Amino acid sequence: ATGNGAVRLDRKGFTPMFGGGLTLGDAVVSIAVERTGAVWAGTYDSGLWRYQDGRLEHFGQQQGLSSEAVRALVPDRDGVLWIGTAGGGLNWWRDGRFGSLTARDGLDSNNVGQIITGDDTHLWLGTSLGLTRVRREALFSGRFNRSDDAMFAASVGLRSSQCAPGF
Repeated sequence: ATGNGAVRLDRKGFTPMFGGGLTLGDAVVSIAVERTGAVWAGTYDSGLWRYQDGRLEHFGQQQGLSSEAVRALVPDRDGVLWIGTAGGGLNWWRDGRFGSLTARDGLDSNNVGQIITGDDTHLWLGTSLGLTRVRREALFSGRFNRSDDAMFAASVGLRSSQCAPGF
């Protein structure tokens, strides 16, 4: 992941793959590879790219992403791609569709810079306001309840509430 897009390193050296451009918004800031071999790349402010089988696709707000500022990409073993955004909370790509959880839905912060999949039942999110633990099933079922999930900040003993690099 570079300011000039996604590049691949092989025996021939570095080879540009896709992405990048004239502005910081086009810089690739996160990369993930799914078990299918699809390469996902999140940009500073120009959405999400997927490269698979020689085909390149772009995803942004028109396709259901809640923010085009992608900060973290984490695929899990169930085929879900977890997406942390600046300004759009947590997003996920599952079965060809985006879902999201934002502050409007009860998430503590719309700035998610870190995601750890942990066990099969929870995700841990590093946000600009602390750490958040959310139940995966609550996200998929649309039954997220803030009181069922844990949010940790300086007010409850965390040394700093800033848990998302870059914010």
